[in-house]
Amino acid sequence: MADNRSLRMALLNGRKSERIIFAASPELKHAATAMAEERCMSLSAYISALIADDVVRLQAGKHDSNCEQDADHV
Repeated sequence: MADNRSLRMALLNGRKSERIIFAASPELKHAATAMAEERCMSLSAYISALIADDVVRLQAGKHDSNCEQDADHV
């Protein structure tokens, strides 16, 4: 769990030097902005947090899969 927290912090606390631009419908933008405001975050911070959480989840899933594979070979 501490590793997941460290990974998330590293992803979110690093210097922001790159931009990602994507298209969204007005409805999606409105919904995402409302969700960000509910969390007292900017839309950019909210999107970054969603991505970071997904990265952490996927990394944890890979770790769990590797542990299961290792256990199968014992």
